[in-house]
Amino acid sequence: MAAVTYEVKAQARCLAAVEGDADRSRFIVGTLNLRASNELHIVEFSEDTNELAAVAIYATPHEVWHLAACPTPSHASKLLIVLNDGGASHYASLTVVPVLDVDDAGGHSRGAGTRAALPETVQLMPSAGSVAAHGLMRTALWNPAEDVTAAVTIQSE
Repeated sequence: MAAVTYEVKAQARCLAAVEGDADRSRFIVGTLNLRASNELHIVEFSEDTNELAAVAIYATPHEVWHLAACPTPSHASKLLIVLNDGGASHYASLTVVPVLDVDDAGGHSRGAGTRAALPETVQLMPSAGSVAAHGLMRTALWNPAEDVTAAVTIQSE
């Protein structure tokens, strides 16, 4: 089997598998560009052609430091993203990316050259007295249970 590559315009800091979709091999790539805009690439591997192709490309407001796709098929379109606002502040956000939906048979596919704004995100805020409010958020993880109302963040001080 030959090596498979996918190229992005900026340095990529993170790569995550879309675990909630057992029928397709999809991945999410987030870029980390300090001086220019950043992107979130949804790519799909084709076993027939041995190629990775962009399904969608989204502009992100800040540097992407970590990605976590929801592991349950019924919520596969939900994505946790840890972003850096360009300074010392890291924060987690939750977004719904329709192209990641397991029930989507390609209808939301945007194509390799099309770039869209990231769907509306909800910033996850730590409670005021928590360590997270004073540290640097590095990772966001899903609770792997069917109830996806809980997520965990990991910080360093």
